[in-house]
Amino acid sequence: MGRKSLLHSVLPTMFTLAITMLVVIALGQTYPGIASRAALFDSPLPTLTPQPPAPTPTPGPSQAAQVALALEKDGDALLDFFEKELEFQDAFGGIYLEHAAGSKDNTAGGKLVLQLVRDYEKVNDILAILPSLRYPERLRIEWVDFSGERLAQQFWAISNAAAQHPELRAVAIDGRNNQVEVLIAPSDAWRISDGVVEKASLPDDLATLVADPSVIVREGEIEEEPVAVRGGDSWSNTSGGSNCTLGFKIEYNNTYSMLTAGHCISALGMSAGDDVYLMLRSFI
Repeated sequence: MGRKSLLHSVLPTMFTLAITMLVVIALGQTYPGIASRAALFDSPLPTLTPQPPAPTPTPGPSQAAQVALALEKDGDALLDFFEKELEFQDAFGGIYLEHAAGSKDNTAGGKLVLQLVRDYEKVNDILAILPSLRYPERLRIEWVDFSGERLAQQFWAISNAAAQHPELRAVAIDGRNNQVEVLIAPSDAWRISDGVVEKASLPDDLATLVADPSVIVREGEIEEEPVAVRGGDSWSNTSGGSNCTLGFKIEYNNTYSMLTAGHCISALGMSAGDDVYLMLRSFI
């Protein structure tokens, strides 16, 4: 066999051997063995445990204030709805914000609470046609015993008869607690139970006046206390009607006054310059 023929027969064999060695070396040094790879694919896939969603960031005071402002507008929309839908007046208890902007709890920015009279036969009809709200997910339904109209009727009946009952000191609508509160002068004749005057111990004419179950009678005297008037406070007129948020102090006709939104005056049935506001604030 010639030299050329020998080279031709040897080179393919050497080339094949080199390739085989490279493959073996590569498998041995760079990649896991074939058996190991087979075992890897034969093993069950790892189970992925879903991670809980990240907690919603707590909105700051500025964002909470924006939410509270939007909730006030939602409240106005609901008030307009019940003013127009007269057939539902007996079902409407009232509306209030669960907490206002600036409170320590800014996690939700506030809840708008709609009070509806429990066991009202058309309550499902009301819920089906409520107006569109900016934050419907923040609306909470609270079931109460008395309608706002009934509370107002009791308030006015007692207020108008106050002159005939010197024991009376004050009367107010406590909308959040869905009741009318009457304050009478202390007397040893009253029987007190859990801080509430038993109506049966009152003079007959006064007991008749406050007989409605929506009326709660307590004893005490009116104490005057100077209070700083600040923007953002919630105030109402003495009729116990709707409340409004004050704006800021101004000087009007040489008198210091508080500037507020125009709709607050009209909603309270008042005129510009009226000064018969009574602040709604709980002192703790």
